[in-house]
Amino acid sequence: MAQPYPVQALGGILGPAVERMAEVIGVPQALAAQSVLAASALSTQGHAGLQLDGRSYPLSLYLITVAASGDRKTAADRCALLPARQWEREQWQRYREQLASYRAVQRQTQPINPADPDRTNSVPLEAEPSTPRLITTDRTI
Repeated sequence: MAQPYPVQALGGILGPAVERMAEVIGVPQALAAQSVLAASALSTQGHAGLQLDGRSYPLSLYLITVAASGDRKTAADRCALLPARQWEREQWQRYREQLASYRAVQRQTQPINPADPDRTNSVPLEAEPSTPRLITTDRTI
């Protein structure tokens, strides 16, 4: 028989989240913990890193969840990643607004007279905004 997942080792915030997720979604605590740990690692990457031999590394976990189809892996991931997905949606809205502004400025920098390409409006063009991709799609194999 498998040993129970050591939920108490996850502390006072992650541990109760794992227990509640497992109960509500109907998954083993180990599967819920995997999703919560992945979401936690994602949320820390922008705040800290690791320096080794003068090189920088992000705080990352490389996780693989092995379970049968229908074992609710996706449901657990969706639940754990809900705040990150909301943040990403907000960033996409901000990105669309920034991109519209960027393109408006870009149009202003077009040559005044297409026959004279050296004559342009003197509006400085900043770098195009980057897409806010935080979460990739499910890589089920």
